[in-house]
Amino acid sequence: MDLWVILTFPAHVPSEENIVISQDGRYVVVRDGDWVHFCRKENNILLILWKFKPIDEHRVAISNDNKYVCASGDKWIALLDTHGNLIWEKDIIPYGCCWSPPYFISNASLIGVTSGSDKLVLIVDFEGRLIKEIHLREKYVKIDPIVVNNFIIAIAEIDKADVLRVYDWDGKAIYTFKTKGDKILAIACSLDGKYIAVSDNALRVYLIERED
Repeated sequence: MDLWVILTFPAHVPSEENIVISQDGRYVVVRDGDWVHFCRKENNILLILWKFKPIDEHRVAISNDNKYVCASGDKWIALLDTHGNLIWEKDIIPYGCCWSPPYFISNASLIGVTSGSDKLVLIVDFEGRLIKEIHLREKYVKIDPIVVNNFIIAIAEIDKADVLRVYDWDGKAIYTFKTKGDKILAIACSLDGKYIAVSDNALRVYLIERED
């Protein structure tokens, strides 16, 4: 039985970058073409509370405390509250498109965004100030890197095979994991970054516990 009735949208929904669910499952952000709909679960249905239209292709995230929504796109990043009010919007991504979704980190006081093509991670504070640029020291990085407290989780290609790598905030690789297959299809991690899940083309799923 479904927990609630999902609203029907005419565009390409769903896909992993088009639907975002808050940590407590109360709020859902749905991207329908050019529009982002912010919805609340109520009485087993999703109610659209508000919507906004970013200027170009974008990705979104909801803070763990449900107070903020962050959207990022081609060289820009915006922060809204969960009433739909724009707090700020700034052009701070200097090297091209931000391919990955934004991540709320450090108790929701910082935001991390990445551009995989440039192997670049940007850390932004809640005033919209760019406080750190991190360049990953790899020849090639792919799949959306994940930014968590003091760590970055990404996939690098080494000797024509994919490996999982954990980087510190200086861009240095501090942990490497090789799967049975030569291609890694997806990665995910817990909110604190302690557990990392990986799937590969050998039809295996791995769960890794990160040691501090």
